[in-house]
Amino acid sequence: MNNKLTIAGIETIMKNAGGLDIFERNIYDGIIEQEQVSDFTGQEILDKVIYGAIKNTRSKLKEQNLAESALILVLDDDFSCKKYDCKSFDRENNILQALEKAGLMLIQDNADSVIIAVSDAQQGAAAIVLKSFEKARADQNRIYAVIDSLNTEVSEISFSELDYAEIYGKSFEDILKTPLNVKESNPLSCALGTCKGMFQGISENMSFIISLIKTALCLYHRYIPGNPLWKTPDDRKSWNKTPFYIPTGSRTWFLGKGCSKRKAALVSFGDQSNACMLLSEDETLAFRLGKYLAHAVPFCFPVAGNDEHDLKKQLDKMISLINQEDNLQKSAVQNFKEFKARADSPYALMIAAANKEDLEKEIRFMSKGIGLAFANNSEFKTPKGSYFTANPLGKKGKAVFVYPGVGSAYLGLCQDIFHMFPGVYDQFSLLVSDMGKILKEKELYPRTCYVPAEDELKNLEKNMRKDIMDISECGISFSVIYTMIMAGYFKLFPQAAIGYSMGETSMTASLMVWQDPGQLSGKLKETDVFSKALHGELTAVRKDWGLPPYREGDEKFIWESYTLLADRETVQKAAENEDRVYLTLINTDNEVVIAGDPGSCIRVAEKIGCQYFPLRLDLAIHSKPAWSEYDNIVELFTLPTNEPSGIKFYSSSCYMPLPVRSKAIANSIARAFCDPVDFPKLVRKVHNDGGRIFIEAGPRQICSLWINEILKGQEFVAVPLNIKGTKDQVSIVRALAQLVSHRVNVDISPLFRFAL
Repeated sequence: MNNKLTIAGIETIMKNAGGLDIFERNIYDGIIEQEQVSDFTGQEILDKVIYGAIKNTRSKLKEQNLAESALILVLDDDFSCKKYDCKSFDRENNILQALEKAGLMLIQDNADSVIIAVSDAQQGAAAIVLKSFEKARADQNRIYAVIDSLNTEVSEISFSELDYAEIYGKSFEDILKTPLNVKESNPLSCALGTCKGMFQGISENMSFIISLIKTALCLYHRYIPGNPLWKTPDDRKSWNKTPFYIPTGSRTWFLGKGCSKRKAALVSFGDQSNACMLLSEDETLAFRLGKYLAHAVPFCFPVAGNDEHDLKKQLDKMISLINQEDNLQKSAVQNFKEFKARADSPYALMIAAANKEDLEKEIRFMSKGIGLAFANNSEFKTPKGSYFTANPLGKKGKAVFVYPGVGSAYLGLCQDIFHMFPGVYDQFSLLVSDMGKILKEKELYPRTCYVPAEDELKNLEKNMRKDIMDISECGISFSVIYTMIMAGYFKLFPQAAIGYSMGETSMTASLMVWQDPGQLSGKLKETDVFSKALHGELTAVRKDWGLPPYREGDEKFIWESYTLLADRETVQKAAENEDRVYLTLINTDNEVVIAGDPGSCIRVAEKIGCQYFPLRLDLAIHSKPAWSEYDNIVELFTLPTNEPSGIKFYSSSCYMPLPVRSKAIANSIARAFCDPVDFPKLVRKVHNDGGRIFIEAGPRQICSLWINEILKGQEFVAVPLNIKGTKDQVSIVRALAQLVSHRVNVDISPLFRFAL
């Protein structure tokens, strides 16, 4: 019989951090925002957390109630409490003793569940519902975490086997002064965190249960919590002898290869004892409810109207709404209900704001901007992401998904994306066996025990880009993920699609042209085509140039790519006598990429006298040497295809839509890899065929910037879903604001679904 305990229900009400949803958001963000809850009495707050924890068990079989549970209260000395109508009732002065008593009660079958509630008269209250593993499973409760051990000596723990350790009773200032002494060192294997310092002046019992709830939430929501308060230790050498790293920002908690579940510990390094509670996730969870998308800022306020006057009238109503309601999130939900009632209106705008002051400013800006936009038949947008266009294109033309090329991944890419869209984590995990490896999580989110300086971050990103095929798989994967987000969450499906260079592979995989795109996992890096012939040793290039095969110690870097700020004709003329220079990519009418022998490429650029930039891209595609690998590329990409979806897939192999057939797709990708890419020609073809809304489904916004230049002066909009240096939530909101205003058929209800 499995006697393990589970945490099956959670609730918190902190006076300066709101209820559980706000607490959860603040824990993920790592910063407590001062959000004063209603002025409840201590008794009212205690009642609310008790009944809230019961409600949050989310049983599918029956409604759990207090009468079925035992209740243990851990209260400060000055707190008097009422008698609760429950199976049994008790008080304890210490949270650890309460946990041990609850464990005995459940193991001895004296109660179906035990509620432990902790109250701090100054700060609020928190509660958890404990159940046996079998009982929680049988009742189909939401299992936040499994408690594998209530009290284990730290000396018996191998931290290298854990993914996360939450330190109870020590602030980061304490930890910086005295690094934790553990028995083994597997460097950078276990993340470290603490709540102390985030909540000021709370009791030890409250501090413990808050740390326990934080750890349970991290296990349930699959993230390693960030620690923005962490500072670089003076004695970094002593930290190098430990298994710990300290993430400054929260990130997805990927399972390591061969691991079936995430494991964590709640550790107390006290003067008297070193206690440790071991926890893990319920690895059988099929669905995890995530509310972060609806609770993270900025909040969204869409408005629909028939004309300029109508829109301004709706903005005036919004001012009245927010003046009546102090809670900005509730105002956003009420506003969305009114928007839905007018959703068929010809015009719309969306305002993004993090707080009430921002919202009032954005409304004033937009009230003025609407008139200017109507007068010029143009768009109006603010730095915060609010957007309006007087010329909506969603009904005039097609939505086109655009997929960026190789090397688009960067440090910190999509750090919050799976927390915002947990369903996409589950969906993508079905395609690949080791998500962390495929998405290069250790490269994208470096593990350190210190805060990296700006120049070190640049070096880390430079090192990440050394093996371009390694990160190309990462970039393709995030294009798949963004496509899943837009289709699965926001119900936006393109009518056409294009890819820039290797973006054609991303396009084909993301839009499920292939029955099982996961078959490509690892192949791009492992196959000889991209590991030796066209990258790495560059055997195809050496053969074409008449160079001897690569031997250990030889100069390996014989190929480089350069961006030149010049037009194609000028570059072609300057390179006409260079045998080892190839025009590989035409980005815009005034920007191209040449590749080949580094010295010859530089000679061409200097002959023109234009600005040029090395890309550190030793990948010999879109060039004459690549043609020797044509048949191998066809074989690599010959995969079974699905039935045509109605989406038109445009290729730079022919600058026409492709037939969705296995061999046609494989040959098109092979030719596109061998021929130069004329991106302006591709974009203009799609635009001539009715493409108007270009949505860049992948890292950065490079293709969007090029499209803005290529189609300048024509009717179109380029919408990036990811912008380097901008938080994921902000990038998504800005994109949705443009799509809503252009009256694209997009469902933004997920932004509000779990808001209340």
